[in-house]
Amino acid sequence: MHLTRDPADLDYSEALTDNKTRTAGSIKSAVSKFDGSFSRVLYNFVRKGVIVISTDLPYDVVFEQTIDLGAEDLEQTDEGTFKVHSLA
Repeated sequence: MHLTRDPADLDYSEALTDNKTRTAGSIKSAVSKFDGSFSRVLYNFVRKGVIVISTDLPYDVVFEQTIDLGAEDLEQTDEGTFKVHSLA
């Protein structure tokens, strides 16, 4: 994960690659052409996931099952669905 900054904007990019050094160099080169700066910021973030469940089960049952499976948090929405927050 990389953070790019130019005079007008702040963005982050994520790339799937077989060669991190080459990819980082390519991104840095492209950003530098537009007077931007580039830095690696992966250590600042934790990858998380959200799963939405639609069920008629009560909150207690869903909470117990999702926590047992490794979820960090469970949120019930106004639409009657559940949002499960977990590490990805």
